[in-house]
Amino acid sequence: ELIGGGLFRALIFLGAGIIVAYLKGQIDEEAEKKWLFMQKAVENETKYRELFKNMRSGVAVYKAVNNGEDFVFTDFNKGAEKIENIKRENVIGKRVGESFPGVKDLGLFKVFQRVCRTGKAEFLSEGVFITKDKRKTWRENYVYRLPSGQIVAVYNDVTDKKKKEILLEENEEKYRALFESSIDAIMILSVPELKFSAVNPAAVKLFGVKNKKEFLSSHLWKYSPKYQPDGQLSKEKTKEMIEIALKKGSNFFEWTHKSIRGDNFPVTVLLTRFELNKKSIIQSTVRDISAQKKMGEEKARLQEQF
Repeated sequence: ELIGGGLFRALIFLGAGIIVAYLKGQIDEEAEKKWLFMQKAVENETKYRELFKNMRSGVAVYKAVNNGEDFVFTDFNKGAEKIENIKRENVIGKRVGESFPGVKDLGLFKVFQRVCRTGKAEFLSEGVFITKDKRKTWRENYVYRLPSGQIVAVYNDVTDKKKKEILLEENEEKYRALFESSIDAIMILSVPELKFSAVNPAAVKLFGVKNKKEFLSSHLWKYSPKYQPDGQLSKEKTKEMIEIALKKGSNFFEWTHKSIRGDNFPVTVLLTRFELNKKSIIQSTVRDISAQKKMGEEKARLQEQF
């Protein structure tokens, strides 16, 4: 029991006994050891009570009924009050299913029964818990059994974290769908290695490569001629363009690429900087503008004739 229960009463009675023994001149070393032990127990119990009351995690203590057929609340800390939006006095003495029907769907009730029966602690990770007002939440629970037989659940509401993870997964799925279905060639470059980490089907087709595996195993310079139309080395100019994108966040420009067959063709390139796992990456979106260039040249030729 906690402060105010059997331990505290035992200390009072033991202390009274030692005082009487002392007055009778019968105090012995064994009695003094018992007194010191009980003092230490109360000190530890006080520390536990303060930790129990003030920790941010929810903590609920249960007493098993009929060998684990049901469980009754015997304690409920402030953290649990905040998570559940309910006062301690409104759950103490009540059965867990009465106050929180969602524990069975969560799978927590079966965990209580197993821990009660085996004494082996269990962790229930990110289970869905439906509150009384029908809100969908996620909880993490660590459940263990006390020497007294009572069951303790230390838990956290991880709803915000779980919703962020779900949103991130949804965004990743949307990005993946756009990435794979884009008619523009898209390549992802690691920085500063400048190696391909991902390419889409349009990139494989544009450069005439057999498959993604072959593309990813090749180096960046393979898909550009040695020199750009302005006479600058492609390798040096590539680094300059990437450096601008890293500093400004993006960089849009025209470029001359080379297919695996050795054919040069004009493109527009949009380099965009992203942060992934606290590391910068570059997305290169490439569009073949050969047709537009030919149309422009034809238009200029016709204008010269007339």
